[in-house]
Amino acid sequence: MAVLDDRRELMDQLRRVLVAAQKERHSQPGVSVVHGGRTECEWITFERTVMHEAVNRIRAGADLPLVPRRPLLTPNAERSDTPTTPVSSRSTAQRSC
Repeated sequence: MAVLDDRRELMDQLRRVLVAAQKERHSQPGVSVVHGGRTECEWITFERTVMHEAVNRIRAGADLPLVPRRPLLTPNAERSDTPTTPVSSRSTAQRSC
């Protein structure tokens, strides 16, 4: 039962982190260009970054190796370590964010 309780606590902890990040969506109104030139709402990038950092804090506390940050891949994309960059012009993706 202890393992199950630990997993539940871990899930609850990560859920709290995500809920807190979601409350900040209003402060992330723009659009970023991500790997392959596709656009993504900045709040999505923000929430992914917050969750990545939370997972790595937990892993570090358990003396596990950290998860490296890599761009998400689209079906025909190649791996790249190109960081996301903000888009200044208003695009279709931005209007849907």
